[in-house]
Amino acid sequence: EIMGESFKTNFLNISKWRGIKERNFYVTTNTNCPALLIEAEFHDNKESAKLMLTDLYKERLISSIVDACVLYGEN
Repeated sequence: EIMGESFKTNFLNISKWRGIKERNFYVTTNTNCPALLIEAEFHDNKESAKLMLTDLYKERLISSIVDACVLYGEN
């Protein structure tokens, strides 16, 4: 939960925030470390698909993920 909140803080400036949902996905429940599955955009949305192809968007998204991980590690 703390990791999700850290991500939300950084993600709000990148894309539309759709909330944190808890699900029992194998990749998040069968691990020995904190896990977060991120769905940033949707490929079937033409505007989102164009956005995902830009270097600026990719750099900002990656930066927000890294920053969230750093914030989580500090807490």
